[in-house]
Amino acid sequence: MFKHILIPTDGSAVGKRAAKAGIALARRLGAKVTAYCARKFPHFVDTRQVEFSSMMINKLTGVRM
Repeated sequence: MFKHILIPTDGSAVGKRAAKAGIALARRLGAKVTAYCARKFPHFVDTRQVEFSSMMINKLTGVRM
């Protein structure tokens, strides 16, 4: 069926629940996951956000980024 699933999130509570559901679906299907965090950045990029995204993926999947 599906071999690769894109999971976009905005970091909200609903987005986190949807990401967990997408990861669970991917596990059941044996599919790969690509995570995408959609954020509106100011004119500069805060490197703490990149670290947070990696920590969130690790927490949801157990995979270190």
